[in-house]
Amino acid sequence: MAPAGDALRGSHHGIRADDRRAVPDHPSRTSVAVPSSRQIWPNFRSPLVWDFFAINTYLTGSLLFLLLPMIPDFALVRDKTTGWRKKLYSVLALRWQGTTKQWHRLESAMQIMAIAIIPVAVSVHSIVSFDFSMAVVPLWHSTIFAPYFVTGAIFSGIAALILAMATLRKVLHLEEYLHPVHFQNLGKLLLMMSLLWTYFVFAERLTAWYGNEPSEVEALIVTQSGSFAPLYWTMVVCNFVVP
Repeated sequence: MAPAGDALRGSHHGIRADDRRAVPDHPSRTSVAVPSSRQIWPNFRSPLVWDFFAINTYLTGSLLFLLLPMIPDFALVRDKTTGWRKKLYSVLALRWQGTTKQWHRLESAMQIMAIAIIPVAVSVHSIVSFDFSMAVVPLWHSTIFAPYFVTGAIFSGIAALILAMATLRKVLHLEEYLHPVHFQNLGKLLLMMSLLWTYFVFAERLTAWYGNEPSEVEALIVTQSGSFAPLYWTMVVCNFVVP
């Protein structure tokens, strides 16, 4: 095996024959040469790389958005516990004393996070959709996956919130705090997202049928009346008919 110094040189003389065969000859491909018998060529333009950064950013922002309103509660628990719990909640409370200045800063931070998390969520679900839009289906190119995934994420999130609220209301007897009007408003929002999701599904299929591209029509036939038909129609019933 050639020394590492020779393998990392610009010339191919220090790279083995099997490694030279792995060198991409495409001029626009962004890869990093890793001299290895496994022929590893990381591609930083891959959607999977952007998935990693986008999902971690989304996770961090979501945790901050969750923890910020809980700071006063952490301070309340801190003042009523002892031992290691008191130390833990003291760290989470961030020296909260309940002053007017602290309340003002907390409300400002919550407003900023409420706005900032929206583009982060849209970017995450759009990037994740690219993985599915690059399907191994010849000549089938769909450009509706990004809004389709964003709508589906909001749709499923509202449904999960309604189920969680209904469960907590019944188990913890929170009828005094969770009123029917809350479920009615969430139900209206759920119906709106259901109609929007249905529009994207209908628009994708209408465009394919109207264009009459054989490859796209064949892909739609497989989903609607082929082997994937049970899953497809179950999805339509659960996402449109039931809501």
